[in-house]
Amino acid sequence: MESSDAIYKKNRAVFDVLYPQMIDSLDQALMSSASQEELYTFDFFVGKKGYPSFSVTDNAGRTMHGHSLFDPYKEAEKNFAGLADDNVGRIVVFGFGFGYHLKYLVENTPDDARIIVVEPFPTVFREALRRVDLSAIFETRRIVITFSTDPAELSNTIGQGIVAVNVPNMRFCALPYLHHFMPDAIRVMNTALEGFRNHLLYNLYTTRYAAEMMFTNMINNFYFAARSPGLSHYLGAFAGRPIFVVAPGPSLDRNKLQLKRVKGKALIVAVDTATRILLKDGIEPDIIVTIDYQQSNHKKLSGLDTSFAYMFPAVEVYHEIPGEHTGRIVSYYHISPISGMYDPIIGHRGAIPSGGSVLTDAVSIALNLGADPLVLMGVDLGFPGERWYADGSFEGGKFTEGLRQGSVEKLQVPDIYGNPMTTYRSFHAFLQYLNTNLSPVRNHVIDATEGGAAIRNTTARFASDVIDEFVTDDHDPREILDRVYDSFEPMPSIEIIKSLDEMIGEFKDLQKLARRGLRQSVKAISQINKVDSNAGAFINSVKKVQSTRAEISEKKSHLEFLTILLDQCMASIFYQDTDAIKDPSTPMKEKKKLYKEILDLDRDMYDRISKVVENLFEHFENVKDKFLEEEGEHEGIVQR
Repeated sequence: MESSDAIYKKNRAVFDVLYPQMIDSLDQALMSSASQEELYTFDFFVGKKGYPSFSVTDNAGRTMHGHSLFDPYKEAEKNFAGLADDNVGRIVVFGFGFGYHLKYLVENTPDDARIIVVEPFPTVFREALRRVDLSAIFETRRIVITFSTDPAELSNTIGQGIVAVNVPNMRFCALPYLHHFMPDAIRVMNTALEGFRNHLLYNLYTTRYAAEMMFTNMINNFYFAARSPGLSHYLGAFAGRPIFVVAPGPSLDRNKLQLKRVKGKALIVAVDTATRILLKDGIEPDIIVTIDYQQSNHKKLSGLDTSFAYMFPAVEVYHEIPGEHTGRIVSYYHISPISGMYDPIIGHRGAIPSGGSVLTDAVSIALNLGADPLVLMGVDLGFPGERWYADGSFEGGKFTEGLRQGSVEKLQVPDIYGNPMTTYRSFHAFLQYLNTNLSPVRNHVIDATEGGAAIRNTTARFASDVIDEFVTDDHDPREILDRVYDSFEPMPSIEIIKSLDEMIGEFKDLQKLARRGLRQSVKAISQINKVDSNAGAFINSVKKVQSTRAEISEKKSHLEFLTILLDQCMASIFYQDTDAIKDPSTPMKEKKKLYKEILDLDRDMYDRISKVVENLFEHFENVKDKFLEEEGEHEGIVQR
């Protein structure tokens, strides 16, 4: 048997390469779980057949073993065989233990199924690393571990990478010792799942409402993205340097003038809503981040000359914002099907997870740039003094007026001093996102807001003290931004035109399918009342409708980002494989009603796909014209 030191080194080597933040997360969990030692005693030993194991004893003297003393692998097969399902996409396991059950799950579930493990006893996990060779299961990169039992954090962890268009089949299970000692575990998981469902439902409605606007913006912004570098080109460019992320919270009035000492010495990243506030006092941020797809977003920067700054627009942002910016642009997108369109044509531009706000994007961008420390200013995430924004905001106090008139549903969160502070649901969601996503990062995060909500794993300090300590006169950060930008070589327009022609051809193919499905569903609806006399013809029409739907779902191309969105979001979630239709005892009148409801959904789906594709087809043709014009100018220069 290998020594505990050799086993730990082997596990640690995998972590350092594939899970570089894991050990830091474990150390933090061990420090924050000191109270467990008062409630539980852990005994670690070798079982009767040589397998390392453990037991847990609570302060009432009750003891339970973590695994079988004889063969924990056979025990895992017995307890978790029901999860060996070819259709499972995500498994949530309450309890890591010594990982025997995870080996079984890794070997007996699909390779792309993610396994999320919640281990509330980090002491047990630490000992597992010392006693059991876990390298093989972690090398699969399928395991995600969290030590938190906070429902909000669990909700974020469970839903990592899931949006309304890719909801996987999910399974849940728990190790017996956690069932025994944490009977409220089911309640915790149910609360987390409810939060996840609410988040998913919110995203679904947003997607249904905004999908066409987002895709239109995405295509109109394609030209700018193709002709400029992306966030991926700047990864780590500011490693070890301070970066100031500035939001428009009311506390910004207190310390924003300190940023004059920062300008030209450390990078200043402003969210779009803070830009006007800073310019009011002559402070020009180096980077402006903007993400909102709605036309109303335009007023945040309308009338401002932003040419002095690098603009970092998410590719789905309202297209007139980057269109009117005369300065430099650096593109990025959120982890989503968008990459299915951009990457194959212009190469990777850089993806970050969506936290739902321009602030969370700005934080993610700064961390990707290498910020150390990352300094937050104006990040109130609430309404200190019953104010929404600092003075000089784009909305001129309108939001604050609505807040004071009671048009906002308010919540209470602790501020940095531990006092209750008013906020609302969206800000609270962004706070939870930061609490979850700042915890594992190696970068030092300082909250120099000097007020506002308490953000976990940050150090609250005065902005002046932070500037005194970390901001030096070494180099103007704009030199780094310029150097990377100037070294970027965009793809030749002729190559992009060729790819766009292929994509436009695929749009035409998709539109043909949608129009065919529309005709088929309309025909099937017209036959419903004739089922009694000609059931065969009706069933044949329904099968054709279903076949076209399956053909759209299985279409694998650059348009996968679109077909998945429209098929699943607009139809599959609402599809019902209704037992009542198949039940011979269901009256024919009821069956006809159910058939009509489903076929109406089919008809509406195909009609919408056809209209959306026609719209996007026209936008792609306009984008192609820009590259054709560019290619013509290039040829003219060569000829001259």
